[in-house]
Amino acid sequence: MPSLLDPPSEEALTLFRTVLYARAATDGGWPVWQYVVLKLDAEGLDAYDVLRGLPTWGYNYRPCGSREPARGAPLRWSMKYS
Repeated sequence: MPSLLDPPSEEALTLFRTVLYARAATDGGWPVWQYVVLKLDAEGLDAYDVLRGLPTWGYNYRPCGSREPARGAPLRWSMKYS
């Protein structure tokens, strides 16, 4: 089982940075999923694969929800139980 102290993969860091930079650029608004998909695609990454590859810890804690974001839905990231 992964530890919360394990460093994230480079792909996960790219995903997180994409979301955080977009959030900062919009004064705190969350980017929509298509934006993230396109940005990661430009980096040669599949956003869906990266999202599915994020670690899950005991009791299904993850850095995001367990479902893929809906098309056009804003992303909301937090440690949450899913």
